[in-house]
Amino acid sequence: MLNDSSRLLIQKKILENYGLNVKVYQKEDTGDIYVKRVARVSRKPVGLNQIELLDAQVVDPKAKVGQYVELDFDDNVMLNEIVSDCISTTARAEEVASIKSNILESLKAKGIIYYSLIFAKFEQKTLMGDAIFKLDNIYEVVIDKDKLMEGDEFEVGKDYPMIIISFNITTESNNKLTIKASRITSNLVEELLRYSLANCNYNVEIKSICREAGVLSKVIVDIPDLNNETLNPAGIVIGPKGSTIKEVEKYLPNEKVEIINYSRTTPGQIRNIVGPNEVLDMFFYFQNPEYFKEYKFFSTKKVIVVVRDQNIGRIIGKNGVSLKLTNRLCGWSVQIVSETDYTVKYPHGFVDLSSDDFDWYGQEIDPYLAKFYGHYLKQNRVENIAELQNLTKDDLDIKEFSDSDKEVLLDFVKEINFDFTCPTCGKLIDYYSTSCPYCGEKFEE
Repeated sequence: MLNDSSRLLIQKKILENYGLNVKVYQKEDTGDIYVKRVARVSRKPVGLNQIELLDAQVVDPKAKVGQYVELDFDDNVMLNEIVSDCISTTARAEEVASIKSNILESLKAKGIIYYSLIFAKFEQKTLMGDAIFKLDNIYEVVIDKDKLMEGDEFEVGKDYPMIIISFNITTESNNKLTIKASRITSNLVEELLRYSLANCNYNVEIKSICREAGVLSKVIVDIPDLNNETLNPAGIVIGPKGSTIKEVEKYLPNEKVEIINYSRTTPGQIRNIVGPNEVLDMFFYFQNPEYFKEYKFFSTKKVIVVVRDQNIGRIIGKNGVSLKLTNRLCGWSVQIVSETDYTVKYPHGFVDLSSDDFDWYGQEIDPYLAKFYGHYLKQNRVENIAELQNLTKDDLDIKEFSDSDKEVLLDFVKEINFDFTCPTCGKLIDYYSTSCPYCGEKFEE
């Protein structure tokens, strides 16, 4: 019986050869293949002649304008040839897929393929600059010049890691398998990390990765089931004295791999990416729109990060590579400003757009989170934290908030009890407050 791929291929071939839309069927009792022409009923002939429209009305007299009907299609030799050709093509495709699958399973069973990562032995470079390798001393692996890392120098007979991107089986050469591979994809760093962490005792999750091949990779990691808060996920991934990262970097000439801890909030993640010990202040918005022109921001999500003078070069990176990866990784336009420049150019600081006016009901909250949440909540006409107590994540339709930002904020709100009003100033405050954050009135327990 015809499978779905054969049917689709026949329909495509008839469309290409005849310009006709058809549906392909097969009789269950005899196995005969037959084709129905698909026509659309219209008031005026559009791509159909008047006879076909009359035929459509005979097939279905009640057919409405715009409805599709199926018409009989006359047998002809060319059609039979197309059907035969398509059946043999799909049969060959299934055979090739089976051969590929068997080879892959065999290589995985031997431990030669790890996920999509392979270690192939270098043989030669071609005149075009492509590199040819051997996998398992049998299968040919080719990396096109544009998929090689800048500075890649290979030694004949030595193994090098790469990522499989496609397979090709040549029928003329007795089903010879050729593998196309790449050394510039971000997956290479990801799979090398997995390979190096194979014996790690923790369930390491790679949340995100950005790479400038041959220069720098930034990887955000998390260990969701890590119960001990004193342990550092990034430190676990890096390994004792950097052993795991050194194992990865030895396969990537001149490339550094930077491991970053995951944070559930946008301000926390930006701090971790830039360097938590380097960030002195963060501003997600400005009062004066001229600042936008000065820093040439094109994204609606903008943040200025003030950092220590001595490390600004490392944070921006050579030719701005580190900062470019930071932007891609966090999804914000990040402007790095040194402490000195910030003090000289803006002695009074950047004026936040309204976050200071947001009413947190005296709750203690990280100042960066207060700025971040306060500003965007005010912009969306939320005046105080009490207004969030009955909202869900879907109700917070604020494009600057990620899903995890919303979860953190709403979890924070759930922990607050708003059933107490200060008898002196009348402000609504947390039930468990020992004093009013607005007027200073102290309460008995």
